[in-house]
Amino acid sequence: MIRDIHLICFRNHLSFKAELNSELVVISGENGVGKTNILEAISLFAPGRSFRNCKFDEIINNQEVGCNEWGVHITFQDVKFSTGYYPNSLRRIKKDGEHLKSQTDILKDIKVLWLLPQMENIFLGPASSRRKFFDRICYNLFPEHAKNIVRYEYYLKSRFKLLQNEYMDPVWIESIEENLAQFTILIQENRERTLGILKEQIKNISSKFLKPDIELVNLIKPLDKEFILTSFNQFRVLDKKSGRSNFGVHKTDLSVVNLSKGQKAEFCSTGEQKALLTSFLLAQASAIKTINGIAPLMLMDEILAYFDPVKQVDVIKELRNLSAQIWITTTKSKNDFFKFLDSIRCLWLDL
Repeated sequence: MIRDIHLICFRNHLSFKAELNSELVVISGENGVGKTNILEAISLFAPGRSFRNCKFDEIINNQEVGCNEWGVHITFQDVKFSTGYYPNSLRRIKKDGEHLKSQTDILKDIKVLWLLPQMENIFLGPASSRRKFFDRICYNLFPEHAKNIVRYEYYLKSRFKLLQNEYMDPVWIESIEENLAQFTILIQENRERTLGILKEQIKNISSKFLKPDIELVNLIKPLDKEFILTSFNQFRVLDKKSGRSNFGVHKTDLSVVNLSKGQKAEFCSTGEQKALLTSFLLAQASAIKTINGIAPLMLMDEILAYFDPVKQVDVIKELRNLSAQIWITTTKSKNDFFKFLDSIRCLWLDL
């Protein structure tokens, strides 16, 4: 649980401080006051960019003369973490004042999940969006997965550049494809393990949200090193001509079906898609708690606009059963909010 938070020159917040003593934090205010910005700051305690996927220099508050860097400081449990950026630097994460060797090392201490309004488009967008969504679930369960993805993408780009050369060193490309085969196996194994875990957790969801049937498609079969090496070799000519890599785990997609109707998620209503995403969130949170023994941080932007009051209470109570700290943004007044959450203790932050 986050016990205190301090933002410095972070978007519209020149300085924002809060001390926290609750597993449910509600941030209230009009549109544009910076509610989602606070959630975004917390999302930076996950590897990579924030959930807005923007460049780090775009986060700096540009309304104040002299602001050329930003910082986020939290106390999680009894440990101090911080991250920030200043021009021409890399974003680093500190734990008790010491730099972590890698951003992925934060996954040993903190797991951050989020549910945002724009995520409903994940079922309608490209396969890469669903793959990234699923890989984020994977590395919250298996932290090494994030590093494996980075290494795989590095070798895939190296192979592609080599294929564009007029002269291609056969020893060099074979070495690259050996590495690709190694990470291909590791990545797909973790994805398949994650799939099995999520399916089991979805069965156990007690709330009344729609339960999705999920599968990974375009998997590599057989997942055998020799088969993978042969395939990379056979695709060299096509990859060079087409200007893209046509074989590999970067082609995997996530298929989601609404079990109650037998309907693919992309053809479901907006409300049904939100309910399916919530089931994913609940299943992932439960899996993290079961496997890693860590209660995740849950960032839920405008969750009250997603569902009717009964389902709003349902999802919050289910998350609280996991001892997760939940951060919610809302434009509702305190009185309106407590009409349906009057039995749940929370910390209220007015912006």
